[in-house]
Amino acid sequence: MSLAQLPAYHIWSITNLIILWSVGGKALLPAPVFNPVASFKAITEGKCTDVRLVPAMLMAMTSLPNFRPESIKGLKSVAFGGTLIRPSFTLAARKDLSVDHTVAFYGMSEAIGIAGFVWGNSVSVSEDSCSIGKCAQGMSVKICSANSKNPLERNLSGKLHVSGPSVMKGYLSGEIGDFYKAEDGRRWFKTGDLARMDDNGALFILGRSRDVIIRGGVNISPATIETSLESFRDITVSSIYVDLRQRY
Repeated sequence: MSLAQLPAYHIWSITNLIILWSVGGKALLPAPVFNPVASFKAITEGKCTDVRLVPAMLMAMTSLPNFRPESIKGLKSVAFGGTLIRPSFTLAARKDLSVDHTVAFYGMSEAIGIAGFVWGNSVSVSEDSCSIGKCAQGMSVKICSANSKNPLERNLSGKLHVSGPSVMKGYLSGEIGDFYKAEDGRRWFKTGDLARMDDNGALFILGRSRDVIIRGGVNISPATIETSLESFRDITVSSIYVDLRQRY
């Protein structure tokens, strides 16, 4: 039984429900829209074994006055997505929801199912990021430097490009956007995300390329700073922004 609390129009929710129902699974809808009280009640009463959520949903549930990790029954796995998943969030989720099995999903409307874990393997956590797993079967990924379509060596960070059957044909407006065709005719999409791939083929999302702050010729990643801040025990959530009114 999977707790269905994501917006029904969201691509992650749609694909989750299709996969769930195709294998004979059941979905539990605790409320018409996300309600932390209703969702937490469903978990504590042992009605679901699987939960899929974004960080804001977990924070809403753990902030409830009656939230107690020891009251959770029967939950076996938790899947995250919808935003950059940081190590601090993954570790907190394992503790708060009393589960060892956590999975991070990655995709978008333009290209769903880019990467994922083989069920049974938990999220790999490094110092600065969480792995989203290896490239999904049938899909191709490459990490390129800015303004390039040529792949970098492994363990180097760059912009993530994806190709495969789940990459959509285009927008209804006819806008080309970030789609392009390679010399071999394959269709690719520039995701706009920064990523790296380790020696084992695991992918790590590092943040959005448009969020990078360039100061004095140096590229500064807000996500990296936020991850470092959240490693402190007394900091739960952090957010970095640029104050354009100031010059340093």
